[in-house]
Amino acid sequence: MIAAFSFVLGAFLLSCNPTKKAQRELDKAKQVLGANLTEAAKFCTDRFPPKVEYVKGDSVIVLDTLYVGGDVVFDTLVTKDTVYITKTIPPKVITKTILRVDTVKDSNPAALIAANATINKQITELAFKDKEIGELKKNAEGWEKKAKRRWWLLLLVVGLAGGWILRKQIPSALNLVKGLFTKT
Repeated sequence: MIAAFSFVLGAFLLSCNPTKKAQRELDKAKQVLGANLTEAAKFCTDRFPPKVEYVKGDSVIVLDTLYVGGDVVFDTLVTKDTVYITKTIPPKVITKTILRVDTVKDSNPAALIAANATINKQITELAFKDKEIGELKKNAEGWEKKAKRRWWLLLLVVGLAGGWILRKQIPSALNLVKGLFTKT
């Protein structure tokens, strides 16, 4: 009786383990999402939207001073009884340049995973197509050899058939040729 009670109590305690159950469900989810990376990436994008982070860069300020001309210019203007002397200082030009470099960081791991999954799928398809092309080329080479053999066999058969048909005319043609070359 105590053994049966201990057995039932032990079975009850071992069967109701939430950590094991949660771990099994997590493993199942990983297996399903691992088999379908595109759907997993979409799920992650919906749950965890991408972040855009702006990093303010350093500002570089450059001041340039430019003097146009050179020395002071004097100009004299004489009118009737008055002399005007004009002293001109060249204008001073200041150019101010401000350069700011900001960095934008866009982190979207779900999009990267989806893109990598698509690329891997296309690479697999490409490898399969390359294998098929290799097999087709090999097959085509075999058929080329067979076609050449058949062509020569056809020529041989046509030649033998022609010889069989012309078997009686050949000796008379040879005698005619022989008569042309013999002196009479």
